[in-house]
Amino acid sequence: MTPNNALTAGFIIQGNTTETVLIRAIGPTLASYNVQGVLATPKLTVYDSSGSALVTNNSWNNNNTLSTTAATVGAFPLNANSNDCAVILSLQPGAYTATVTGLSNSTGNAMLEVYQVSSP
Repeated sequence: MTPNNALTAGFIIQGNTTETVLIRAIGPTLASYNVQGVLATPKLTVYDSSGSALVTNNSWNNNNTLSTTAATVGAFPLNANSNDCAVILSLQPGAYTATVTGLSNSTGNAMLEVYQVSSP
């Protein structure tokens, strides 16, 4: 079930091999690009096609692997120590959904991104 005030994106992994993806829920860093009213504390959740949550993340924690991967796929950098969210997942072929909500039911402007990191 998708919560109220959620930003939702669906994506599909095609083929017959595992695919690695970078998924980001960006709120605070958007202020650096003059976006007003950003979601200060986003929460990212990724679901499989049965609706089971695979991962939940509420801070990218200035992780070097996430920074390096983002640069590799052409994503803009996240502000250090921001509450933006990011995860790297290896997913089997199938349908997935990613949602961005605010912690404690907070609201604001956010962006949801899915990048292909590797391909078969």
